[in-house]
Amino acid sequence: MNRKERRQLAKQSKQSGISSAMQMPEKIIYMLEQALSHQSNGAVDHAISVYRQILLIDPNNSFANHFLGIIQLQARDFNGALDLFKLAAKHDPSNHSIFNNLGMTFDQLMRYDEAITSYRQALKLAPDFLEALNNLGCALAKLGEEKEPETCFRRVLSLNPKNVDGLNNLGNLLMFSGRYNEAEENYRKAIDLAPENAIFHNNLGSALQFLERIEEAEQCFLKALKIKPNFVEALFKLGNAQRSSGFASQAIETFEKACRLDPDNAGMKINSAIVLPIIPASVTEINDFRARMLEKLQDLLNSKSILSDPMKDANITGFYLAYHNQNDIKLSKKIAQVYLEKCPSLAFEAKKHTIPQKGFGKYRVGFLSHHFYDHTIGKLYRGFIEHLDRKLFEVILFSTSKRKDALAITIEENADQVVHLRTNLKSAQLAVSSKKLDLLFYPDIGMDSFTYFLAFSRLAPVQVTSWGHPNSTGIPNIDYFVSSRDLEVDTGDSHYSETLVRLKNPPTYYYRPEIPEGSKAPQDFGLPSDAHVYLCPQTLFKLHPNFDSILGKILENDPQGHLLLISGRYKSEENLLLDRFKKVFPKAINRVTFLPRMPKNEFLRVVCMSHVVLDPIFFSGGNSTAETLAMGVPIVTWPDIYLRDRVTYSFYRTMGIDELTASSAEEYILLANKLANDQKFRTNMSNLIKNCSEKFFENKETVEELGHFLVAAIEASQKGDNQILWNT
Repeated sequence: MNRKERRQLAKQSKQSGISSAMQMPEKIIYMLEQALSHQSNGAVDHAISVYRQILLIDPNNSFANHFLGIIQLQARDFNGALDLFKLAAKHDPSNHSIFNNLGMTFDQLMRYDEAITSYRQALKLAPDFLEALNNLGCALAKLGEEKEPETCFRRVLSLNPKNVDGLNNLGNLLMFSGRYNEAEENYRKAIDLAPENAIFHNNLGSALQFLERIEEAEQCFLKALKIKPNFVEALFKLGNAQRSSGFASQAIETFEKACRLDPDNAGMKINSAIVLPIIPASVTEINDFRARMLEKLQDLLNSKSILSDPMKDANITGFYLAYHNQNDIKLSKKIAQVYLEKCPSLAFEAKKHTIPQKGFGKYRVGFLSHHFYDHTIGKLYRGFIEHLDRKLFEVILFSTSKRKDALAITIEENADQVVHLRTNLKSAQLAVSSKKLDLLFYPDIGMDSFTYFLAFSRLAPVQVTSWGHPNSTGIPNIDYFVSSRDLEVDTGDSHYSETLVRLKNPPTYYYRPEIPEGSKAPQDFGLPSDAHVYLCPQTLFKLHPNFDSILGKILENDPQGHLLLISGRYKSEENLLLDRFKKVFPKAINRVTFLPRMPKNEFLRVVCMSHVVLDPIFFSGGNSTAETLAMGVPIVTWPDIYLRDRVTYSFYRTMGIDELTASSAEEYILLANKLANDQKFRTNMSNLIKNCSEKFFENKETVEELGHFLVAAIEASQKGDNQILWNT
């Protein structure tokens, strides 16, 4: 028993009023005091022995049951503690400490509703009981609540502004709400009061990482580990920070150290296994890490470790696999297999419901994502949600985000129902299944951990994903992957665990963005006024190592050429990419400029300033391509065999434009240089894009075809038929 636990025990024994319990025989009072003395001095076995002697004499003794329950709770015998606390509460229903401890036990058993009921009873008996207020707030937060937990924690701090648990808990809640600056403030206050508390330093590091102050975050995690060297959670967060910074090998070392300290921690092992370099140094490095991943995932399958809460304990997907220009189906399926084996509850299955047959009601279709706001996914899917035929469909929107920007409001206004899901898997499973959907559409499985884990459930008879994250999920309960004819090659089915759907056009109804007022010039960014601007406006991890030589050759051929890239979240990403570039085109490295991330209209002005936009090989632009085409700025693209590298190509095909699609590296370089140096050619291509773009934007034909597919998939499911094939 540590010092804090001893203080807590002394406080609870005082609250329980043992010395004043005159109705008990003097012998039992003496024995209780003896047991408490043993317990507070760490002689737990002696305390247990005395408590059991008391219970042989008086089985319903609330004091003995209560304090023996505390020992069981500390020993993590939660079911044993539960029985003891229930018996104690039955015979001492006015003791608020018993109900608080009962709540803590339910909490550990993840029976949060019962925990909340117990905490509320404790507070009914003692309204200013700080520990119960903190515990109630934490339990409510675990169910995804925000308003009442914040009230609880602020009540704690109004009663005691120096209550470090209240400060820390409020910080955690603010983190959950995305209020990272406020969370930082509360963590710093807690640290000022308790500078040697490793947990507070660890939590501050998390806030700083979300604020993209990654180096400061790492220092916080290291400080936590200096205070508590075997602090597994701090190692976990340090490993994640190292991975996010692009230092994959360091991350593996950190995760492996944590695994040695906690060898049964399946979540840690999964994180160690799935580490990938965000900015890989070479193709060889990519291959080495992928081989290691496959080996480690197989080791996990051979182990006996389990995963009770994948969001809390793992919280990772195979997101970065998609950027390697390889068929990811084997690894995607292996990751899904590991999660299902380690956490079987992921395969939740909703109760089957009576499905309305055609002519007897609308089909209920749900769209579920974290990104229904001013984000690529919101822009790609807004039109579908708005324009699906309401004579056929009732459209229900499920959102896991709290963002409320203008696009989020517009999307929600165009749905027939909106359900905001708590980020609690059980709660979300029940909320979605209660809507008795005919079909559930996940636009972007893999972009967000929570929706990835939710997709393992069977929440509707038909479950569909699409190109929001252009990779197969590997998840058995996802039936279809909606793509298009030009996004896939003939052998594209082999890239998916789902049944591949090929629509005629790219699966979006994309609203044409307006051309912004004002303009930008090269000199606004420190470039010569006569610079030829080659813009590659993609996240840096999309730039495959094999693209480097193409970029270098473009700059080598054009002495006036300047390559503009968009900065990453962390400076380390730029440094790692520059290290790669210096090895390939050192003489032109001074003509590479990183622009800060910027608002949409500012970005579009940069696009309009550019002579040519470069589509990365192996991972094409999507939203940025649509926005660039709306500005009439030419993009050079070179499609390969995967959906992710054929997006710009498919947009051009929809528009009937072939002139800017290369079939080799040499042709790609030639087209880029020609657009930058030949004004007439560039003007002709720009006019061609402007004249043909109406075929792509706001294409109702695509909405209609998607609707036809959804009906066919639902009706096939109703009949018990096999999944349909759709190839237009």
